[in-house]
Amino acid sequence: MVAAYWDDLKTNGTNQGVWAFEDTVSHRFVVQWKAGAGNNYSFANLDFTVSLLDPDEYPTRDGNGRVLIQYNDVQMNLFDPEQYGPRGCTR
Repeated sequence: MVAAYWDDLKTNGTNQGVWAFEDTVSHRFVVQWKAGAGNNYSFANLDFTVSLLDPDEYPTRDGNGRVLIQYNDVQMNLFDPEQYGPRGCTR
């Protein structure tokens, strides 16, 4: 499983959505999200991609394919950061 952004994403707004395409020049399959987040946020602007790299073009020692996660824009205004803050992070 690849979890580039672990939350309820809203992709039905203006200029939002999920797109997938094959980049034959760079030998990768790309999924892009432009989204807002769930009901816990007063504002969220999310723009990120997950790329699955072709193992024939980007070989690894074990033969597994590489995954590239890129974040263009991730902004959030949390109502209660103590309750809805980042998961897996410590202070």
